[in-house]
Amino acid sequence: MPMNISVEPSKIVLFLDDLTKSIGNKDLENLSGL
Repeated sequence: MPMNISVEPSKIVLFLDDLTKSIGNKDLENLSGL
């Protein structure tokens, strides 16, 4: 998928927010599994 430089910053922020949330959830699951 080619990078679209004209992507709106708000969409990038939303994408990063979803990404950090999904990563955070995985980290919490790993910690609770210890």
